[in-house]
Order: sequence, then C-alpha cells, then structure tokens
Amino acid sequence: MRLRRVHFKAFKSLHDVVCDFDAFTVITGANGAGKSNLADGMDFIAHIYREGLEMAVMRAGGYDSIAYRRSTRARAPISIEVEGEISVEELANAFPAHLGITRARLKSLGSLIFRHSFAFRAAGRSIGSDFSIQHDRMDVSNKSGSLVIVERGPDTSVSISISERLKKTVSGQGPLAEALHYAFYPFIDQSVMRMFEERTIPATDLIMRQFGASSIGVWRLARSIGHARVFQLNPQQCRSTGVPTPNASLSRYGENLPSVAHYLQKHRPESWEKIVNAMRAIVPRLEGIQITHTEDRRLALQFKERFVGRSWNTNELSDGTIQAFALFTAIFDGRSPTLVVEEPENSLHPWVLRQFIDLCRADDSRQIVLTTHSPVVLDYVPHESLRLMWLRNGKSHYVHMSKLNPNVLELWKSGEVRVFDTYDSGLFPEAVPQYYSADQSDQVQGQATLFEADDEESQ
Repeated sequence: MRLRRVHFKAFKSLHDVVCDFDAFTVITGANGAGKSNLADGMDFIAHIYREGLEMAVMRAGGYDSIAYRRSTRARAPISIEVEGEISVEELANAFPAHLGITRARLKSLGSLIFRHSFAFRAAGRSIGSDFSIQHDRMDVSNKSGSLVIVERGPDTSVSISISERLKKTVSGQGPLAEALHYAFYPFIDQSVMRMFEERTIPATDLIMRQFGASSIGVWRLARSIGHARVFQLNPQQCRSTGVPTPNASLSRYGENLPSVAHYLQKHRPESWEKIVNAMRAIVPRLEGIQITHTEDRRLALQFKERFVGRSWNTNELSDGTIQAFALFTAIFDGRSPTLVVEEPENSLHPWVLRQFIDLCRADDSRQIVLTTHSPVVLDYVPHESLRLMWLRNGKSHYVHMSKLNPNVLELWKSGEVRVFDTYDSGLFPEAVPQYYSADQSDQVQGQATLFEADDEESQ
C-alpha cells in the first residue's frame, strides 16, 4: 500500500497543508517551518489506526497540544484526510491462499484508492472539555470512480452507498464477482450493513476501526498506515538497555534498540545480516554484534571487533556509530511499510550518510520520508524527491522544490548548479529563515497585524 497524500487542517502549524509522498521523499526547510509537526502528524495518524482516536490524542498530550495554536480550541476542528493506493498485486496477496484469488482475476478492477477523512473538535473552550468526531467519511474508488462510500456525522449514525457498477459485478458469476465479494465484504452484504447502520458508534471512534477487521481492502489500508513509524533517533537513547519482548519495536528516539536487534537475530536473520554488513562500512573489522544480558535481566549490545581482546559496549561507541546502527536497524526491520526519519545526518560522516540514502532508495518495499538540513542529502538525492516547507504568518506550507522556480530546475538537471547552492543562496525566499528574509522591525509589526487577522478569521 502506498501512501499518496495527507491533508492536515488546524493540526499544530499545519493550518491547511496537503503533503504528497513518493516512494522516497526528502523534506527540507528552515527551523520552525513545520517539518517536525508533519512528523508528529504522521505519528498521530499511525496511532489513530493502531489504537483509536482517543488514545492517539492522549499520547499526543491532549487536544490543546495538537490544535492550531492561533485559534481557541472550540473554533476550528482538527481535520485530516489520508489517501492511499493499493495495487492489484497487493490486494490479491491479502486474500487467504486457499481462495485462489489471483492478480489476473482482479486485473480489470485496477488499483484501489482509499480516502479516509475525518474531523473532530472540542465541545468548549476549557481544557477539560470533551472532544468528539464531527465528520467521518471513507471512500473506496478505482479508475472508474467511487465504489463504496461510508459516512457518519456528529449524530454517530452511519450511511453506506454502493455504486451500481459494483453491485452489478458482485451479483454476477465468475472469478471477478467472487473476488470482489471478498474484497468488499461486508459492504456488499445488505443484512450486515443494516446492522452497522443501526449501531451507535462512540463519539470518539472512527468508522475505519469498525470495518478495519471486516473488509480485506480496508484492513490492508488500516494495517499499513497503523504500522508506519516515525524516528527522531538520539544516540544517548539508542545506548539504553532493552526489555526482552516477543515482538520488540524501535521507539521514536531509539529506545529498545537491543530488544529489536534480538528480535531480528531470532526471527529475521536475513534482515539482521544486512544490518551487520552495512555496519562493516563503518567498522571494517567488525566480527559480529552480540546481545547480552545485564545484571538486572535486561538486554544490551556488544560489538566484537577482530584483533581486539574484548567486545565494545554501546557506551564505548561513538555517537555516529550507534546512530548508524539504529538507522540501519530501522530501515532493515521490514515490519513498517512507511518510515519517517527526522534529520538522519546527525552525527554521521557524509560517506555513511550517502550509504544510508542509497539503502533507502534501493528499498522498494516501503515508503521512506526524510527531513533534513544537510547539504550532503540535498545534493545527493534526485531533485524530484525534494519538498520544501516554510512558515509564514504562523502557517506551514509544503511544495515540490522544483516547482518554485522552473529555471533553477533546468540548472539542476544540467549539473551547472547544485541544489544546496540555490537553497543556501537565498534564491528561494521560502527557504530563508524569517529573521533573515526581511527587516526585523517590519517583520515583527507585520506578524502582529497578521496575528489579529488570523484571530478574526478563525472566529
């Protein structure tokens, strides 16, 4: 499943931002432009699909922590739209093998586009006010148009609409009818849908969670987005010991790294071998990486180097070495279809950073999004992958860098100018931090006026 785009409204500084993603996407921009807020937004969505809206809001620190800062909490609802695409091959692989539903049977259906949009808002202006879902809509379509629309409003009632084309195909005979019956169940079962329409859904529960375990296509989408991971790796956190668990996962800042390494050694030896081989570019005499037990029964990492009498523990490794190990672990883990990695260049040598980028680009099994300030990254990745974020009047913006100035794009293609040279020169005013882009006094005055305008607009 490929995540095509996410549309945020009134989420932190993402007042009204549409973010599109390629298989490999690199986002840059000045400090405070909203890159971390975008990463937080992706993490927030993943938690919604894994644990539900209420738990996701709690993990994010509460409604006030994620709402757009320039409007009071009761005025503008937080709105998110997620659009994903599942190919025919992926859909066929999602079916149980005994059904015999192949790619050929689904060929005429084509790729499916899933759009899930929802909005929620606080009931009042006090911090203790409850929030509830105002709108929730899921649309499944293909190249011919919408096939299924499931929608609910503030009253928690659900309405379901099935296209006549889908009804006609499913009611027929043959392999395609059988495949679509399974793909779109329970939407095409009137008795089951009547039960869902009569059910009262909790005010903070999304319809995706109601159907996620029932429909194969919706389940695939929910599972894929729910398993997305956001990383802002910190060498000190990566050095911490881990707790042994059956399905250990790497935390956002790198905690639990030894436990993930232990899991990969046991259950994904091919992935583990790739990590070790990648580390040999940094530690050429690396003999192996071992998992040991500490006195308090936790897990720790030890790096064994040839011709060295004893193993190195993580406290003896450089920041760059442990950071690289965590990055390689994140991308070779294989359980997350979408990865967002903030500033992977921290502590890394440029050659190691390029190696990491090569590994990201070579991995066609998942989507990878990087945020960066690094000239090495900007000059090394294809210009088609670059996006720029900037902040103006308290609102973040997001655009392909190549669309800001078509003339510069030709210079990049010819190799006459490097990407970072144009970025650093101020040729793109959007990339320049606000303090340096205008006279400070004029800027402060202008911001004060715009604050007032935004407040009036939000009312």
